[in-house]
Amino acid sequence: MQSETDPKNDPQPATGERHGWDDIKPILDHARHVGISTALTETGRRPQDSEQADFACTVTREAITNALRHRQEVNRIVVSWDHNSRGGIDITVRDDGRFLNNEADNTSSSGTGLARLRAEVQAHGGGFHSGPGSDGWTLQAHIPSLAAMAANNIGMKENA
Repeated sequence: MQSETDPKNDPQPATGERHGWDDIKPILDHARHVGISTALTETGRRPQDSEQADFACTVTREAITNALRHRQEVNRIVVSWDHNSRGGIDITVRDDGRFLNNEADNTSSSGTGLARLRAEVQAHGGGFHSGPGSDGWTLQAHIPSLAAMAANNIGMKENA
């Protein structure tokens, strides 16, 4: 049974559908509903890249889920989505919570969710880092233009 503080309880697209850019709003609203101040800042222009939008929502949702499940006394979560001119996005999610179960001393095993997410981001040609800081936890991910990567892969197959 999922807890009330689990943003995965929020409405999701039907099976097979991708998240859109605005699908992060219910996740942030859920955190607000349980008493956490949240903010989303977004810079740059959102690309018309449905795969990247879906992936950005997945990465952000996982970071918020971890804040709710694995930290105590979380008062704020700040999400930054920075779209760059090459179609990529840099995602930063910070929370100000304290660690449960000596998590700060055991950052090498960041859990299956973050380990899976790191592998998936890297498999898509991106970068990923998460860990404790002086005032909470930070997750940073870079997701390149997935539409451009798909177009390049199609072009490479046609030229083969």
